[in-house]
Amino acid sequence: MDSHGRYRRETFSASLEQLSDGVVAVLVSGEVDQLTVPGLRPVMSEAVEAAARMVLVDMSRVSFLSSAGLAALVEASNHAQESAVRLALVAGNHAVTRAMTVTGLDSMIPMHPSRAAALDAANAEIDSVHPVDH
Repeated sequence: MDSHGRYRRETFSASLEQLSDGVVAVLVSGEVDQLTVPGLRPVMSEAVEAAARMVLVDMSRVSFLSSAGLAALVEASNHAQESAVRLALVAGNHAVTRAMTVTGLDSMIPMHPSRAAALDAANAEIDSVHPVDH
C-alpha cells in the first residue's frame, strides 16, 4: 500500500540475459498475473528459441504468481521440451515456491534456490549423460 492506503501494483518486467554458451536467463520481477502474462509469453518463447541447452527462469524478484503465470510456465516448459532445451526455475521466494508446490508443478519444472544451484544441477546432469574421460 502507498502512503494514502491505496494498493500499489508492483511494476512487472521480463527480460533476457545470455548467461553462457547455450544458457539464456529470463529475468522476471513484479506481479505475474492475467494482466502481465501477455508481456511474459513472448520473452519466454524468445528464450527457448535462443537457448541451445537451457532456459533459466529467474523469478526470485516475483512478488505474486497467479494461475495465469503458472500456465505460462507450463507453456514454456512444453515449448522447451519440444525444442530439446532444459527449463529450470529460480524460485528463491515464498510467492513462487508456494504456487509451484501447491499445484504440483514443482515435479514438472525443476526449482532451485539460486542461479548458481540451477546451473550446477544442469552441469551435473550433462556430466552424468556425457561423462568426461580422464
